Amino acid sequence: MGRHSKTKCQPPRRPKAQRDCDLWGLFLLIAYLLLLIWVIIFKADFSLPYVREERAINFIPFHYGDDAGPAALADILLNVLVFIPLGVYLPMRRVRWWQAVPAGLGLSLLFELTQLAFAIGVTDVTDLITNTAGCALGVGVYALLCRISRDRQRLDRRLRTVATVGTGLAYIAVSVLLIATLL
Repeated sequence: MGRHSKTKCQPPRRPKAQRDCDLWGLFLLIAYLLLLIWVIIFKADFSLPYVREERAINFIPFHYGDDAGPAALADILLNVLVFIPLGVYLPMRRVRWWQAVPAGLGLSLLFELTQLAFAIGVTDVTDLITNTAGCALGVGVYALLCRISRDRQRLDRRLRTVATVGTGLAYIAVSVLLIATLL
C-alpha cells in the first residue's frame, strides 16, 4: 500500500445516542462516588467529622468487642449494600469483573487510609472485606441480569434509568437532611 492509501483502519464511530448514554452513565457513577465519599468519609454529616487525637485500627475481621450485636450487624449489611452499586456501575462502563472487584477493594482501601490519615472514625479490616463483598455482589447481580436480558444495551439503558431515579432520590434525601439541619 502506498503512503497515501485511503484504506486506513479506523474504529467505527459510535452513534451520538450511545455516546450520550455513556456520558450519562459516567455522570451517574461520579454522583454515586460523591455520595459514597459523603457517607464513608464525612459520616453522612454536614459538618466536618470529629477528628480524634489518636488513630484507631482494627486488624481483626468481624471483631466488635463490646459493640457486638444488632449495631454491628447493621454496620456489616450497610457496608455491603453501599458498595453494590459500584459493582453494577463498573461493568456498565465495560470494566471486566476481574478488574471491578479489585477496584472496589482499592476504593475501600483508599477510604480506610483516608480515615486513618485524618483520624476520622476507625480504620477497620472488616470494612475492606464487606465493601469488597458488596462490589463483588454488584458485579454478580449485573452478570445475572446480563444472562437474563441477553441484550446488554437494553439492560444498560434500564439500569441507567433505575440509577437515575435512585440517585435523584438520594440527592433529594440529602437536600432534605441539609435543610432540616439548617432550620
